[in-house]
Amino acid sequence: MTILYYAHQLVNMLIGSLGLRVERKYPRMPDAPTVPDFLLADCRVLSGREQLLELLPRGGIAAEIGVADGSFSEAILSINQPKRLYLVDAWATARYRAALDHVKVRFSREIEAGTIVIERGMSLDAMQKIPNGSLDWVYIDTNHDFFTTRKELSIAERIVKSNGLIAGHDFCNGNPYKALPYGVIPAVCDFCVERNWAMAYLALSPNGHFSFCLRKSDRSAADGSG
Repeated sequence: MTILYYAHQLVNMLIGSLGLRVERKYPRMPDAPTVPDFLLADCRVLSGREQLLELLPRGGIAAEIGVADGSFSEAILSINQPKRLYLVDAWATARYRAALDHVKVRFSREIEAGTIVIERGMSLDAMQKIPNGSLDWVYIDTNHDFFTTRKELSIAERIVKSNGLIAGHDFCNGNPYKALPYGVIPAVCDFCVERNWAMAYLALSPNGHFSFCLRKSDRSAADGSG
């Protein structure tokens, strides 16, 4: 990473010295409001997202939005032992259709028993099929676009119980190897401020792809808690 950093700095210096104009490949992320202290005061920092799973409700009803080959789904089943787990993904390309076949084989017993319910489709459509107020928690890991993530958070708020949790992955600036920015951080910040949700957990990762977990706050800046 150090070599990549200095190479990036060198390229920027060369571009500047030559007076070249670099066209931005991706749009700039929308500005998001600063999350007030009272929505961060009780946040607990964890060592990884498996530790986050240990703190999420067990034996309840959950949903994973963005499944791929089901690797994290397997961790959810093992650690949380949900009564029902919705697996939501588009599995749209040939690569991911193969992943869907793998998921169906991998969890054939749970699917047959009704423990796992597969909802195939784009997240914003497939999430609508989950009954409102039914989930103990949801975990979001889709395309990381600001607008998609922000809408997913709004739907998640509707489909979780009143004391439900909203979690997700890739709470980071993006993928440096692909020069691909993510909109998860500004989307989460915007949602927390607008809807008064607090950061409950922040799960770290050595690769910088953190996970977050939110809960509805009963505090407000006006009551002196912030």
